[in-house]
Amino acid sequence: MESKLYYCSMCKRKFRRKWNAFRHNLTVHSDLAKIALYPTNSSTLSLSPNRSKDVNKVYGINFHKFKHWESKYGSQDDDDILDYLLIGQDNNTDTKIMKIIGQMIKLYLDLQSSLDHADPETKARVLSTSFISSLLSYNPVKLLSEISDKYRSNMGLDLIAKHVSEAQNMPIHHATVLVKEAVRYSSLIRRINN
Repeated sequence: MESKLYYCSMCKRKFRRKWNAFRHNLTVHSDLAKIALYPTNSSTLSLSPNRSKDVNKVYGINFHKFKHWESKYGSQDDDDILDYLLIGQDNNTDTKIMKIIGQMIKLYLDLQSSLDHADPETKARVLSTSFISSLLSYNPVKLLSEISDKYRSNMGLDLIAKHVSEAQNMPIHHATVLVKEAVRYSSLIRRINN
């Protein structure tokens, strides 16, 4: 019996395990690709009539509606048909747009809260530029996350340097250099580099 293959609609990579395909989609494509069954010409796989009835009772699915799918991919087992139902229907552009926004909104809101101290014009400019530039990248969710992390780190550096400057009675730019050097020579950096 031939094994099932799944493939990524975005990069066409094939996977023997469904979980690996979904993990690939999540980590590489931010869950924006479609994972589908790779077409096979196998006639050795067939539907089990008893199992089809059980699945139909449980899920309320009429499998006769999917004859077009069977003719395209050959006869498959019930799991294949359920996979098709779950992963084959989400081809609507609006749904994909909302999915992207849903993945980016937490990062966007984190960045927005980091900008609470900024004037409204600067805040709007940074937020819109960050969002638009992230959409131009290969992985917009990852880039927006990196932008948010970088901004938060810079704010943290400024805050720590301000406190060091006040405590040590030194100019802010010297305190900033001191904080960076302290982190650079910390044991954490040595552990990360090893």
